[in-house]
Amino acid sequence: MPRFDLAGNPMPDDDQPNYNQPGSSGAPAYGGQPPRYDLAGNPISAPQQPVQQPGGLPPYTPPPPGGYPPPGGYPPAQPPRPGHQGQGYAQPVAVASGGGPNKGLIFGIIGAVVVAAVVGIAIVNMPHPLPPTTSFTSYSDPFKQFSADQPAGWDVVSAEQINGQDADPSVDVGGVIFKKFGAKIDITTDVVAKLTGNMLMAPGDGSQALTSSKLPELDKETYRKIQNQFSQYSEISAQPISTNFGESKMYEFSAGGPKFGFPVATHGYIVMAVGGTHTCVLVATAPQSDWANAKPVFDHVIGTIAEGPNSGPPPTPGGIGAIVPQSNGSLGAGGMGTTGP
Repeated sequence: MPRFDLAGNPMPDDDQPNYNQPGSSGAPAYGGQPPRYDLAGNPISAPQQPVQQPGGLPPYTPPPPGGYPPPGGYPPAQPPRPGHQGQGYAQPVAVASGGGPNKGLIFGIIGAVVVAAVVGIAIVNMPHPLPPTTSFTSYSDPFKQFSADQPAGWDVVSAEQINGQDADPSVDVGGVIFKKFGAKIDITTDVVAKLTGNMLMAPGDGSQALTSSKLPELDKETYRKIQNQFSQYSEISAQPISTNFGESKMYEFSAGGPKFGFPVATHGYIVMAVGGTHTCVLVATAPQSDWANAKPVFDHVIGTIAEGPNSGPPPTPGGIGAIVPQSNGSLGAGGMGTTGP
């Protein structure tokens, strides 16, 4: 009598001999069918045969391996489309990119904005001729570290605006920027104590930090840093000058412009001074084409710079070029020597 498991699958009869096993009494020594395998080595189950059910019911056919097909059967394979290989498989379909005229319009607008921005930057950075400057007003540092004459009509940016500092006399670093078109005078002040500390840390007994000039230390610390800000830097002269700030030295140079920016032939000064409590570094630059009008302004401001707030009149009215060196080789007030240290 046939038997079924809980899932309705027929179970083999007890007296059905297995392959390579003896069957019931009188059966062959090796009964049943040998197992079969596909090319991958997987066993192939024997086809299911209809099973006669009791009570006159129609024979029951177990489902094939993998289950019944979906309602309505499996869809027939689709014939290949003309010009395509394969049968019954979906073929890739080219999809046209969207956007059309709208996409081209967007790219056109973006391109126009970029071009306008580039042109605007070029116009802003285009050198404007520097007009002559004949009048000056007095400028006093909010930190009370220095004073100098300010060119009338030039823009002024103080250290407070640059660093967001309060006007506090205890602040170490001060300064100001005077600028007009491509011409600029950048003044930065700091405390002498920093130079003294550097000299005390140098090899030796430290006596030079107390008795020697601190200008060489400021020169060593500052000059190369400023020089490296310009491309094609070329030193024209280097000589001591006299200012109301203290012991001073000035470099004149030419360059191809800033290393990072528009390449414009540049002419300028670097001035370093050491006072009683503060140091000063002044960098004045202008396009070479404006040098004739910028040089008198630079000379005047350098000749009026002094330590402290309005600490006295400038060395000589008219700027640093008004006094020639004295007969002993030293510099007169406001003058510029012709020999280096």
